[in-house]
Amino acid sequence: MLSLLALLGLAHASDVLVPTFTPSTLSDFGPAERLTEETLQALADRGVPFVAPSEIQRRAGAVADGCAEEKSCTDVLWRHFPPARLAIVGAVTWNEGMLEAKVRFYGPKDASPIEVMTSAFPEEDIPKFADQIAFFADEMLELVPPVEAGAVAVAAEPRSPKRTDRAAADSPPRYEAEKVENLDQKPNDAVGQGPTRQAAGMLPRRVWQRYEQSGLTWRRFKERELIRAGSVVIELGGGALFGDVNRGYDVRVAVEQQADLSMSEIGLYQADSFVTGTGWSAGVAVGYLPLWWLEVGVQGSLNVGKKELTTGWEQYVAGEGIEPYAESTQEFDPTLAFMAGVEPRLRFYTVPTGPVKPYVLTAANLRFYDGYVVPDLDTVKYPDRSGGLSAGMTLGAGLAFDAPGGFIASLEVPWTYLFSPQPFKRDTPAIFDPPAGRKQSGQILAIRAGLGFRI
Repeated sequence: MLSLLALLGLAHASDVLVPTFTPSTLSDFGPAERLTEETLQALADRGVPFVAPSEIQRRAGAVADGCAEEKSCTDVLWRHFPPARLAIVGAVTWNEGMLEAKVRFYGPKDASPIEVMTSAFPEEDIPKFADQIAFFADEMLELVPPVEAGAVAVAAEPRSPKRTDRAAADSPPRYEAEKVENLDQKPNDAVGQGPTRQAAGMLPRRVWQRYEQSGLTWRRFKERELIRAGSVVIELGGGALFGDVNRGYDVRVAVEQQADLSMSEIGLYQADSFVTGTGWSAGVAVGYLPLWWLEVGVQGSLNVGKKELTTGWEQYVAGEGIEPYAESTQEFDPTLAFMAGVEPRLRFYTVPTGPVKPYVLTAANLRFYDGYVVPDLDTVKYPDRSGGLSAGMTLGAGLAFDAPGGFIASLEVPWTYLFSPQPFKRDTPAIFDPPAGRKQSGQILAIRAGLGFRI
């Protein structure tokens, strides 16, 4: 087909319509966006004027989003862009670990493509395939006659023209981009009708420049680059806990038998504290990113450990020495300890774009725990213990994962130093055989994973 076009013998640069390449499934969205941008870059490097997808979408409407699947797409394109001489319509999909792309080249008023490119290649070869597309487009523009039409303002012009055609070099491009004076100004419609750089979370200037030069709408650029700035993130997650996640309560009562066989309490031992062990947690977290590097959020969780309890009594006979006449202890089977957790937290991200974002975090760790209701004996009354609040400070690090479509995941390892409660202990001299103390560490280490979405 190219040899047939060569017989026309014409060599004039003209305009190319490049609607966003169509993804076949949700997982194809990222590669389709990337191939579109790489094609725009390749066209610009070859000095080929093009109409960017943002302008096509603005003028032609939603038909441009799925042009490869819409039969009337090219008719709509020629109607809205009469000066254009070539339309590049592409579709991308994954197939067994390779990208399959089909690109059609349409001339004005042609119902059928004048050329079709198909290829399967690994994702890292996207720039190579985009350069092949630009090469074909450049060759076709040398051969297709110009179309008489008026000027139409659009979104992009070549950034590094390399063509040597004198007529093309001397004539100004019919599609002119507005100038953006500095990176803090709101970009014009031609590069996406997006927010200001401040409203976009103060993205690094290099990222903002890529957006301005991409020819994409802000929404598409943000999704393609997987930018979290300005988003609300919601995660469901859980993990394992190590450290002071269990609770233990030991109580002993000393009673003295009077001459009338009645019993009176003469001593009391109590020890109540968090105990080193293992547990797990599950919960939900909500956060907002006012800046690309900062997430402000709160996590609510249910922490599950164990409650351990031992009781005992010592019986003395009035006036018969300091050792107990009789004694008994009872160790109850551990039960589950459910604690409600609340963590106001901050995450600090190290990169603004890409599928993997390392971060560090800090949080206030609050746990609400219940008390102990101790079963009494006929002659011995054991004191109960009330619940309370545990407080600590958390530091940690993690990895956040972003995927097209708003899906997110995280893996983090937070460490918490506990300020309260301090171990409670009461011991009177009348207790002859108090229990051994329980082991505490004053800290918690967690390994958590989460899945969610960003909106």
